[in-house]
Amino acid sequence: METPEATVGVVRERPSRMGMVRLCAAALLPGRGRSGRDAGGPGVRHSAGQRQALLGLAGAEAVAAFLLSSVLPPALRTAHGVLEGAVILGFVGAAAALRRAGHHVAGDRLVVRTGLYGEVSVPRAAVCSVGAALRSVPGRGPRPVPGDPAAVACSAEETVNVAVRLRWPVRLDLGDAGVVQAETLYADADCVPEFRAAVTGGGR
Repeated sequence: METPEATVGVVRERPSRMGMVRLCAAALLPGRGRSGRDAGGPGVRHSAGQRQALLGLAGAEAVAAFLLSSVLPPALRTAHGVLEGAVILGFVGAAAALRRAGHHVAGDRLVVRTGLYGEVSVPRAAVCSVGAALRSVPGRGPRPVPGDPAAVACSAEETVNVAVRLRWPVRLDLGDAGVVQAETLYADADCVPEFRAAVTGGGR
């Protein structure tokens, strides 16, 4: 018979906008990218497409800022440089936060993280199998799956590519979205075999 702890998961909803800013800023500091909220090591990476897009935006913004600065009056260049620098650091910080907040096994829990949009933790003993499952689930962070009342998705992008099947339903409180007795947890991982090995082999 499962213990109460084995049938209840933990959902951390996305932080406030200021909380996201703090996460991005912390991710830019060496050795400071893991807050208590994201403790547990880098783990298995996810959201490669979004990270690349953010870094691409940072590069494009840097080029545009240089070109615009060359035609601005000298009196405006300093203020413009500070503003553009903040925007570029925001893009880079968001990419760094996604990179540093990987999925991992912490003790007897599997923690699926998104970096900026919250996380879901389920008992590792409840995990039955891990496999590839490419699908699109609207939204970001922990959320219900339309058409599947026994599933929860947790990712930084709408596309998920891995499914964690559970041995028994795990209660996940999604706040305003309601409570789900989850039998499947969908996530995104850059390498599905690596994610599977982390879960079934003790993590990294």
